[in-house]
Amino acid sequence: MSYFDVTAWNLNLSGSDNQNIRLLIRRYRRSLVAIPGYGVPILQCLMPLAARHATSLEALLTLATQFRVSQKLLECTRESVSIPGPNRRSPDLALNSHQRAVSTLRSSLSRLQCGNGDIEEAIAVSMILWVFGCPGHDIWSIHLNGLIALLEATPLPGLDTLLPLSLHRLATVAAAHLDIKAISVGRTEPSQRLWLHWRLCPPEEILSFPVEEKPFSAWEISFGYPETLMTIIALVSAVVEDDISGRQVDHICMEYLERLADHNFPSVESTVNPIAFPSLIPSARNTKLALLIETVIINWKPPSIPETMSLEASVSLTATWEIMRKATIIYLWRGGFENDVRTTLSRERQLCVHRYVYEMCSNIDQVIQTAEKFHLPMAKSLMWPLAVIASEASGSPDLQGKIMDYIRRIYACFMIPHHELMETVLQQLWEEAKRGNADASSGGSICLHSICLEKNVRLPFL
Repeated sequence: MSYFDVTAWNLNLSGSDNQNIRLLIRRYRRSLVAIPGYGVPILQCLMPLAARHATSLEALLTLATQFRVSQKLLECTRESVSIPGPNRRSPDLALNSHQRAVSTLRSSLSRLQCGNGDIEEAIAVSMILWVFGCPGHDIWSIHLNGLIALLEATPLPGLDTLLPLSLHRLATVAAAHLDIKAISVGRTEPSQRLWLHWRLCPPEEILSFPVEEKPFSAWEISFGYPETLMTIIALVSAVVEDDISGRQVDHICMEYLERLADHNFPSVESTVNPIAFPSLIPSARNTKLALLIETVIINWKPPSIPETMSLEASVSLTATWEIMRKATIIYLWRGGFENDVRTTLSRERQLCVHRYVYEMCSNIDQVIQTAEKFHLPMAKSLMWPLAVIASEASGSPDLQGKIMDYIRRIYACFMIPHHELMETVLQQLWEEAKRGNADASSGGSICLHSICLEKNVRLPFL
C-alpha cells in the first residue's frame, strides 16, 4: 500500500482537497518514520480516524491547505518571482488555518464534556495539530501540554491491553517522550516525568537480552529510539534536573534504579572503570547512585535487529543506537543543556568525552551517507545526539563545522523545519561561548537552554 495514496482511506475528497492532502502527506511521510520497512504508524493511526470523524478530517484539510499555500510562497521566493495575489498573506493564512484547526479541537472537547463525544476523535485532532500544524517553534509545546492533559483527564485502558497500532498507545508514548526534559530546550515548565510515572517500559526489560525477537513498537518505528534506552534517558534527565535544582532524586527514579540494581545487575565495583567512567555530575550527592546510573548506561543492550532487515539498514540502525547511548553518557557528565558549556570537566572524563565525540561523528557521517544513498530514515533521529556534541564543541571550529554540515545534510534529507532553527541556536551558542572565554568577567551561564530562552523558542530534538 502507498501511504500517500489518499484514496485508500476513502476520505471522499474534492479534487483540490485530495491534491492538498496528498502534498501534505508526501511531504511529511519520510520525516514521520525512523525505522524503515514497517509503514508509517502515525499516518496509519490518523487517516482512518479522519475518514470516520468530520472534525479530524476538517483539521487535516485546513492544515493541508495552509501547507500548499506556504509551499507556493516558498517556490516564488526561491525563483524571485512575484507572489500570486491569494498567497501574499501566507503568514496570516498559516495562523488563521492553525486557529481554525484549534477550533475543531475545541468542538471535539466540548462534545466529549457533554458525554456525546469520542475520545479517539479528540486525540486524533490533537495529534494532527501536533504533527502537522505548528507554524511557530513554540506552539508544539502548547499542543503537547494539551495532549497530556487530554490523556490524563480521560481514563484509558492499560497500554498492555491496547493493540500495537493504537492511537491511544502512540499518543501516550509520544507525549511522554517529548515531556522528557532532555529531549528539548527552551521549555520553562518542569517535566512531569510521564515516561516513568506511566511506566511505559518496565526496568527489568532494560538489562536483559530478549528471549525472542520483539517487534518494534509504533513509537520506535516513528522516532527511532528503543523504548529501553528512552527509559534510561528519562532517568538521566530526571536526575540531572533534580541535581540542577538542588532537590533529592525523586521516589519514582529511585524505584526504577533500585529495581534495576536488583534485577540480575552486576555489582558497580566490578563493572565500572573509575578512570573511563568517573563519578556523575560534580555536585551529585550520592556517588553510589552516580555509579549505578553509569552502569545502567554501560550495560544497556540494544534490541535485536530483525533478520529480514537489509544490511545497510541494520548497520545504520545499530550505529544510531550506539550514538544515542554515548550521547546519554555525555549528557549525564555535562549536566544537561542548562550547564555552562565553558565548565571544565575532569581530565579523565574529558579524554573519554573526546574519544566518544570522535566515534560518534564517525558513525553520524556513516548514518547520513546511508540516508543520502539508500534513502533510509535513521539519520532523522540524530538531532539530540548532535545537540549533546554541540555543547562540547565551543572551543573547536572544526567540530562546529562538522556539526553544521551534519544538520544541513539531515535537513536536506527530511526537510524538518526546526532543524534550520537549530543551526541558528548553535551558532549563537558558540559565538557567545567565544566571547565569554575572551571576557572572563562576563556573567551568566552560556548554554543551549539560555540561548533558547533569549530567543524565545522551544526547540524539540526530533
